[in-house]
Amino acid sequence: MEHVIRSTANPRFKELLTLLRPGGAARTHTLLLGEKLIEAWRSAPHAGRLVPELLLVKEESDVPDWALELMVPVQWLGEKLMGELGDAASPPPCALLLRLGPEPGGPLKNRVIVPWGIQDPGNLGAIFRSAAAFGFQEALLGPGCADPFSPKALRGSMGAAFLLAIRRIQTLDAGADINEGGPPGRFAPSTSHLSATRASSRSQARGAGNPPLVLPHVVPGQSPDITSGNWFALDGGADSIPLADAELVEPLRILVGNEGHGWKHEVLPAAVQRVAIPTIGVESLNAAVAAGIACHEVQRRMS
Repeated sequence: MEHVIRSTANPRFKELLTLLRPGGAARTHTLLLGEKLIEAWRSAPHAGRLVPELLLVKEESDVPDWALELMVPVQWLGEKLMGELGDAASPPPCALLLRLGPEPGGPLKNRVIVPWGIQDPGNLGAIFRSAAAFGFQEALLGPGCADPFSPKALRGSMGAAFLLAIRRIQTLDAGADINEGGPPGRFAPSTSHLSATRASSRSQARGAGNPPLVLPHVVPGQSPDITSGNWFALDGGADSIPLADAELVEPLRILVGNEGHGWKHEVLPAAVQRVAIPTIGVESLNAAVAAGIACHEVQRRMS
């Protein structure tokens, strides 16, 4: 066994903490805790976005057999430091430090989950897991979402984050015109639910005092094609139709609102159909649970 770092004052340990400290769009590195999560990354279709840089091994633990395939240096850490680095009360025998590459480009996939303001990393990870389990290929993250590549979110997704193409939306375009058959770059909604939602969106806009929001633009150089598709927002409000009655056909995008207030502070575009999951005895469902039910319903109809 080579040198074991046991002190938090060690310069190398401080460097590791500095690499992992930034979050959100500023994140450059992340940490995979335990062989199960590392194996999920190694075998996933989107593993290439995360580049391995250093294998961390807990003191008195063996280096895994697969470590030679990664061709990265190994650093031993004391148990306390391994737990502090990974924010884990019971740290696993090993962890992998990875560098985060650029977001994917190109058009949106056929099935896209769109978390919007999901602040809890565990909820975000659970939404990824449900989406991947039921055939969704991409996650488009709206403003206010937790960091999808934080160690906690990656643990919550149990590796599902590696099964989805993940990119962020940074801004919302307010007040733009939405009309069917408009010029290129405008959102051209499916006619199946346009008329039913346009009136409700106008009434919301009058009462909310906020400008109507159209589908978002993404950061230049990372812009997917968002000019088509069938967009649905999970919402239990009076203007929603039951999920069972929604025309869930591809290309499909399902928006999941904030855990606390959902869409109360947003005026959705007229082309986005609000859909509700009927419940008995409770007012609403956890955002991750609602997303899981919706994704299952999509897969049930497609299979």
